[in-house]
Amino acid sequence: MFFKLVSRNSKRSRRENGLFHASLLVVVIAFYVILALPKQDVIIFLKEMESDAIQKIFQMVPILFGASLCILFFLVYFAGRYQMERRKHEFGVYRMMGMSRSRLFFMLMTEDIKSSLLILVAGIPVAVCISELVSLITAKVEGLGILGHQSTFSFAAVIGTAVGFILVKLFACLFLSGAVVKDEIGNLMNPQAKEQGKTRPKVLYVLAFATGCVLLFVAFYDGIRGHIWDDLLILARTVVFGIAGVFLVFYGFRLILEQLGRWGSRHERLGMFTFRQLEEMFIRKSSVPAVSCILILAALCLFGAGIGIARSYTVQSERVVDYTFDDDNEDVSTTIEKLQKSGLRSDFEKLIQIKTGYIESSIENLDKEGKPSKKKNRVVGFNADELVDKLKKDGKTPNENVFAMEIEREDTPHIIALSGYNELLKQAGEKPLALKDHQAAVYLGSALYSDEFKEIMSKALQGNIYVTMDGKTWSLGEKVMNKEIVADRAITLGFALIVPDKAYEQMTAGKGTTYLDGVLKPSKTEKQGLIRVYQEMNQKLDKVGISYDCFLQSLGRRMFYGVCASYITIYLAVIFLIIGNTVISVQFLTNQQKIGRRYQTLIRLGATSNALCRSARKQINWYFGIPVFLGAAGSIPAMASLFSLFVETGEGTQKVLLLSASGMILLLLIVELIYILEVKKLSDRYLLYLMVPEREE
Repeated sequence: MFFKLVSRNSKRSRRENGLFHASLLVVVIAFYVILALPKQDVIIFLKEMESDAIQKIFQMVPILFGASLCILFFLVYFAGRYQMERRKHEFGVYRMMGMSRSRLFFMLMTEDIKSSLLILVAGIPVAVCISELVSLITAKVEGLGILGHQSTFSFAAVIGTAVGFILVKLFACLFLSGAVVKDEIGNLMNPQAKEQGKTRPKVLYVLAFATGCVLLFVAFYDGIRGHIWDDLLILARTVVFGIAGVFLVFYGFRLILEQLGRWGSRHERLGMFTFRQLEEMFIRKSSVPAVSCILILAALCLFGAGIGIARSYTVQSERVVDYTFDDDNEDVSTTIEKLQKSGLRSDFEKLIQIKTGYIESSIENLDKEGKPSKKKNRVVGFNADELVDKLKKDGKTPNENVFAMEIEREDTPHIIALSGYNELLKQAGEKPLALKDHQAAVYLGSALYSDEFKEIMSKALQGNIYVTMDGKTWSLGEKVMNKEIVADRAITLGFALIVPDKAYEQMTAGKGTTYLDGVLKPSKTEKQGLIRVYQEMNQKLDKVGISYDCFLQSLGRRMFYGVCASYITIYLAVIFLIIGNTVISVQFLTNQQKIGRRYQTLIRLGATSNALCRSARKQINWYFGIPVFLGAAGSIPAMASLFSLFVETGEGTQKVLLLSASGMILLLLIVELIYILEVKKLSDRYLLYLMVPEREE
């Protein structure tokens, strides 16, 4: 009989508190996914490429998990108080019917353990599937493919999730159940007196609201400018002003609700009652919606930033060549010969020679006696005044002026031979360059210059622009080139000029550097997968003793920043979002139960169920809408600041990132709508329960 009672109570609790149990289910999924990171395909790959950095990430995971458990404890405890308050009369009836304190305590603990186990049983399989899906999607997006995929199931993650979750639930239930069983029967049977909030002078609320608005304006302005990371004092001011502003605005918001109540009383029967209840909630517990607003803001900006950061590192680093062979002790022909002898030449579809160097100046010629000869030296110099003037004249942003000064400081830029670069363009599927005598093309390395600088240079090159190089006048083409000339971004060029081969040989005097780029056969990478081919080829090249740089290195660095940053930020966003919404949901439902007598009075005065439900729904819209609106508004400058810290982007790329992040914010706002609808459903159920006439004892 006892266990039937436990089963019935547990089932009823899940039905009546579906929102809370669904939130815990999402928490279990998030816990497993973060603990199962070592099993992710991308992380397994990064262990080889960025082992030290990955170890630091793994050291952070237990800290994040421990902090999440602490936050979960307060969430479970706070939500559990609402459930215990709602069931106090039931517990009093059990005690009156002879149930001992120990029996009641055992019943509550058994109910909690059963609900925890059911959440784990339902959550772990879903978490495993989601972790597997995330691993496959990440591998696909990052270009790893699904070949060689390993299962993401982690027994250690299951144990860690289960133990952590059950311990948190048990500790919270111990505190809550202990408080219930210690209470006297009279206190359990009689409804608890409602907390009374202290009303302050109106001038205090006016000052609080006005001061909060000013502080939020300063914080938003600092965030939009994007300079908060330049100075620790500015960062501290922005954070402190933002948090203080939110609390002050919510503290003084009762004045607006009071005015809305007066306006609503003239347009709706229960308009005054609706806003009076909201006003009272803000007087008694203004800190609850304020904390919820801050958590929602943090969740929105972290989620948006995580998606934006992941997207930025995914779209960079176009793969054109796979390997770059550069050995200072050997020439290109020797490297090609080694590849042929070892049988590795057949694995490459194409070998491209890229020549780059500086303009060589002739040193002062000396005669046999060591005295200067009468032979004149070759005049070497680079003058781009016309281009610099055009950049400064058209410059409308600080970036354009900085770019102009960088070009102005160039004494002798890098030059690139045309033939090799055209081979790269063909490999990338683009049209080769056609340069005439004394005509050059501008090259901007994508690793150092963003798309914004490329657009700036393209605008400046419109028309006939000339530079002086090696004592001769050169015209610049209008198209800016930015294909990386090597496989790994560890070898980079910033500003350079592409010139015809004959001019290149003359200006470098045969002293330039030649890189040998290798492109693997597509059939090989399609059969075995890109990563496996790279790993096998690296082992073969190491045995042969050929010095190389691989696109895998660039890919590993990009994936580390993109994947790890996005995983952590999205994980924290999920935790903050769940906590923020659950706290405000439980607070509203708890307050509604405490004022149940008011609803019963309205029922006796003739209020219909539709009128009561409509009033409660408006309260929910306002109580949720204010924190969500303020949090969403604050997330825009917050995300812009995070982008400026983590992502080196130009204005155009910033817009793309903000758009993708805004899409995720829209998705999260849909989650907010789901919470609101569920709270409305629970509120309607409670009000309809109150409509049933009480039996006179």
